[in-house]
Amino acid sequence: MNEITKTEIRKRLGNITQLQELLFGDQIDEYNSKLEQYNQRLDTLEANLQKSQKTIEVSIAQAEKKLFEHIFSVASALEKNSHTQISKTQEQQRKLQQQLDKVVKYSQEHLDFLHQSLNTKTNSLKSEITQTKSALDQDLNLVKQDLLAKLENNLAELTTDKISRTDLAEVFFELSLKLKRTDADLNLADSKDLKTFTEDSQANLMLPETKQT
Repeated sequence: MNEITKTEIRKRLGNITQLQELLFGDQIDEYNSKLEQYNQRLDTLEANLQKSQKTIEVSIAQAEKKLFEHIFSVASALEKNSHTQISKTQEQQRKLQQQLDKVVKYSQEHLDFLHQSLNTKTNSLKSEITQTKSALDQDLNLVKQDLLAKLENNLAELTTDKISRTDLAEVFFELSLKLKRTDADLNLADSKDLKTFTEDSQANLMLPETKQT
């Protein structure tokens, strides 16, 4: 018997999307929906991190500018007092020096606080991003397990009269590529396990077609 072409197979069985819906039902839509939600969540967290860093950096720059201006002002006053009012007591000069020291100390403490706030906010957002990615990893693994379990159950129900092994192999291969692309984008999946799953799918493509009765 002549080999059945892909066009004939698709004409008899419908397109691959319909076949996937037959095998997996709403699982694929749920999988895609979860991916979209987590992608949006990660984008929001990263945007908040950048915004917070920029805000605190601006505050630090402004504080440093005010500090330098204040120090310069006090230092100028001290120098002017030394040159124009030599007759004044050393006590007045000492008070000006103390004032300068207090300004420097206060400004340094304020800058330290701003730097600490930046580090705390950055670490908090990074921790939240890490936890979100970890939760995504767990959820994706559960979805994959559900897909594979549903696949095994549906395969047990399908007969060779409904679909050829070649066309089934094509569905598995497309699904494995979809999962591989997802894991590569998120850097969450174990590359070794994914490679094994993809190679198994490719091997299925080499299976002979079921003979027609």
